[in-house]
Amino acid sequence: MEPALETRGLGYRYGDREAVADLDLRVERGEVFGFVGPNGAGKTTTIKLLLGLLRPAAGSVRVLGRALDRDREAVLRRVGTLVETPALYPHLSAEENLELQAVAFDAPRARVAAALAETGLASVAARRVRHLSLGMRQRLGLAMALLHEPELLVLDEPANGLDPAGIVELRLLLCRLAAERGVTVFLSSHILAELEQTVTRLAVIRDGRLRYQGTLDELRRAHSGGLRVGVGDVEAAAQALAAAGLAPERIGPGALRVEAASAEDAARVNARLVQAGVAVHELRLETPSLEDVYLRLMTEGR
Repeated sequence: MEPALETRGLGYRYGDREAVADLDLRVERGEVFGFVGPNGAGKTTTIKLLLGLLRPAAGSVRVLGRALDRDREAVLRRVGTLVETPALYPHLSAEENLELQAVAFDAPRARVAAALAETGLASVAARRVRHLSLGMRQRLGLAMALLHEPELLVLDEPANGLDPAGIVELRLLLCRLAAERGVTVFLSSHILAELEQTVTRLAVIRDGRLRYQGTLDELRRAHSGGLRVGVGDVEAAAQALAAAGLAPERIGPGALRVEAASAEDAARVNARLVQAGVAVHELRLETPSLEDVYLRLMTEGR
């Protein structure tokens, strides 16, 4: 089966400035895919290219197995979007906004109530949009994106304005849509701690160029903080590990750090120290958070 989203050599310029350059993305069907980068990295430009809101200067975009430049209208009827601030009619109620969207997408009337319930808006369905909080408006934008039961959701900062409980509810909803309905979610967000609990894979861009694409585990292993080893005799441990070619680093009283990326690596270090007669009281892989790795990717090569 073809991927839900695929770009090849995608590029776009604003005058002399290259906003997106030679971007190759591949988003598999049914996954929650994270898309991260600093302000000005080209995230929103990329999303607009994925939705046909901008015409690429180079490269191609395929959405749900079809070329976007040839089948844009048919493809986008299978896509739900929330990009930047949702376009709402402030003088109409939340329910009325959804009813208009249902007409546009020829969605069943029953979907209006279902979308309100899914996004926690059933209790404010009759309230005019002008009287809704920012978080409620963001929920309504998400309800509009879900109304026609899309195969693909493209979301740009969907947690904007949501309180902590709302962010958790959003995470659970997106994971449920992917797991239970097979919906593909392309999610751009600055909330890295939340992405860490949500996404299957992710891409990181900087200055319009891809810096990483893959799973979180692969990313963490590539930037592992190493293995912290607590021992009774630091001198003996350092000699034993150096003899094994492990280049230990002393990081404090009774503690060393060696390069390691897996539990198997830790087991080998432990076995070497036990053979040398060194008492080991701590072995801990220092796995970096997504935030740690992201900050490294943003500074590498600068």
